[in-house]
Amino acid sequence: MTATRVAPPATPSATPEILVLADGVELLGEYEDSGFREPPLLARRGDGQMVKLTPLLHAVAGACDGRRDAEQVAAVVSEWEGRGVSGENVRQLAEAQLRPLGILAQADGTSPELPKRRALLSLRHRRPILHAPAVNWIAAAFSWLHARPVKFVLLAMLLVFDAWLFGVHGIAGGIRTVLYEPAWLLALLVSIVVATAFHEIGHASACRFSGARPGEMGVGVYLIWPAFYCDVTEAYRLDRRGRLRTDLGGVYFNGLFALACGAAYVATGAEALLFAAFVQHLIVLQQLLPLLRFDGYYVLSDLTGVPDILSRIKPIFRSLVRGRRREPRVAELKPWVRFAVTAYLIILIPLLTLIIGSILMSAPRTFATAYDSFWLQLDRMRASHGFAEMGVGAFRIAALVMPLAAMSLSVSRTAKMGVRGVAGWSRGSVPRRLVAIGGVAGAVAAIAFVWWPNGDYQPIRPGEKGTVTEAVKSVAEIPSGRPSLSAEQAARFASEPTERERLAPRGVAPHDGEDGGDDGLTSPAPGATGEPEAGDDDVTSGEDPSTGAEPGTDDAIDPAAAPEATSTPAGGAAPAGDPAPSGTAAPEQTGTASPSPSATATPTPTPTPTPTPTPTATATPSPTTAPTDTTAITSPTVTPDATALESEPTPLPTP
Repeated sequence: MTATRVAPPATPSATPEILVLADGVELLGEYEDSGFREPPLLARRGDGQMVKLTPLLHAVAGACDGRRDAEQVAAVVSEWEGRGVSGENVRQLAEAQLRPLGILAQADGTSPELPKRRALLSLRHRRPILHAPAVNWIAAAFSWLHARPVKFVLLAMLLVFDAWLFGVHGIAGGIRTVLYEPAWLLALLVSIVVATAFHEIGHASACRFSGARPGEMGVGVYLIWPAFYCDVTEAYRLDRRGRLRTDLGGVYFNGLFALACGAAYVATGAEALLFAAFVQHLIVLQQLLPLLRFDGYYVLSDLTGVPDILSRIKPIFRSLVRGRRREPRVAELKPWVRFAVTAYLIILIPLLTLIIGSILMSAPRTFATAYDSFWLQLDRMRASHGFAEMGVGAFRIAALVMPLAAMSLSVSRTAKMGVRGVAGWSRGSVPRRLVAIGGVAGAVAAIAFVWWPNGDYQPIRPGEKGTVTEAVKSVAEIPSGRPSLSAEQAARFASEPTERERLAPRGVAPHDGEDGGDDGLTSPAPGATGEPEAGDDDVTSGEDPSTGAEPGTDDAIDPAAAPEATSTPAGGAAPAGDPAPSGTAAPEQTGTASPSPSATATPTPTPTPTPTPTPTATATPSPTTAPTDTTAITSPTVTPDATALESEPTPLPTP
């Protein structure tokens, strides 16, 4: 800011009305590096509100030192401005403009409390958390991060990390982790809150490093979301470089938080930390968007030197249409301002559109992963023992469902606000209404086409990356209706078991009644007690190809019928020296067998039902889900453990 002219004090005249500035008002002078053809003059009220003044109003306010009346102020202003200004002119300016703006005190010397003017999209319901002294102490502790050598090294490290994360490793593993382990999802939400507070510390420390003092820090409500804020109004005292450093300090600290997540991943190997870093990049892009009062709004304002740039974006874009006359709000700006605003939006909006489009295209995979995780958590809770384990399972399900429901609600409200905005834009104009209806219908149809079930609702499998290259390639798969899972990706990954199939607890049946072998779940055979012991992998299920008998049933074996019973290897071949068994499938049995660590049940040519269990036989549950009765299975099933089929037969002890 340029220095403000201050007139020498004058002896008060006989008039009773003395003009004086309101309490806390400070004249800041010319707005440095302004994008206006005629730079505005600024004044700061006691409540922190910045007021833009014309040169004449600024001169009148500068002459009101509390010792002059209207006539004396008029004489001083006439000398400063080089034109005649009367006392009546000064009184009219004071009553009609300076006092309503809160710049001058009332006639009785009091300073009325004026409501602070808030923009439509400003932060509301503010509640301070830390007062200015504490904020300045914290800002001073972090201000060294804004030193040029330190910033250069940290930004270079962030670029290398981003190149590895988005170009080599990908974020698919992190998405799987936060969805299959709901505790990580809660940790992700906590990290967002911490990073948001760290973001505000970035603004405060940049303001302090540049030479101004930040104010209080607190929380408020922006539109419908809670948000942190930090008062950095003092940054208006700084030059353009200092103001831009203050504006970008928040997103700079978001980048540092993402870099810290990358370092934590190197130390722990937790994929969820990489997804947390990705979320910080999304927050940065959101903050840089100038269409709302995020950081991008202030960046663009200070870059161009136009404090109310948000109200001039539409006129600037309208002025780009050839043949359209420039509006007054554009004509008063310097020519390069239009170029800077247009270039900023042309670079940022396509990048943000690509990211939002990638999220929409990958939604079927995300939905399928969340669905698979939900049933996995439910299976775990059903397999739990006691109220404590059931409580943990219920907590996992709630931790999975509640954040997803909250995000869905937030997206739906945002979409509703967007539709209302389009409706307001098209109101009163038939051509605009037709364009709005066509645009909304086209967007809904495109999303429905991409989200329509087409074989792409598959959970994310281990080994998938989720890099930028894959996101770009998925755009070419949009005509196929399955950009989230192309035919090539399905051939590579769809045959892999899902996380539920791989990690579901044993002894729990699937929720929808499918065969347990499809997702790795087992259930005890009827009449058997206890869980199978480790190492029972040599028991196979399915019909013996050579005999048609069903091994692994609950039938008790008569010692007289099988004096030297042995297990039959895969494929129905008998061990060397033993005749191959022959016979038909065993009839339905009613007897039960008690477990025994020294013997296993094996098929025999002519099994004899026994009403009482024998101590030499045990019913071993099949690795696949057993049927509800003991009738013979007419179609063979495949044993999940391939090594059991290839193992050597183990002779049973002679009873």
